[in-house]
Amino acid sequence: MLENLGKLNTGTFIVNNLRLVGVVEAVFVFLFLIPSTMHIDFFLLLSWFGGAIMIHVASEDKPIPPIIFLIVALVSAYLRDPSLFGF
Repeated sequence: MLENLGKLNTGTFIVNNLRLVGVVEAVFVFLFLIPSTMHIDFFLLLSWFGGAIMIHVASEDKPIPPIIFLIVALVSAYLRDPSLFGF
């Protein structure tokens, strides 16, 4: 994973703070699973995956994994609470 992140031109912050990045991702997923915090964390996850997609596109890499996780988050949020999407 360090080699793959090193190939993306993300600088040294992500590579040096990989544990912090992993903890933040785990906290976001955990908060998404709790019904009372799902609404706010839904937008945090969208922002997180949007940033991941941006990093992949800027480094001319294929952004397939973050797009897949984003789609899974969108579908699961819609199935749990369709009012998030204004329908």
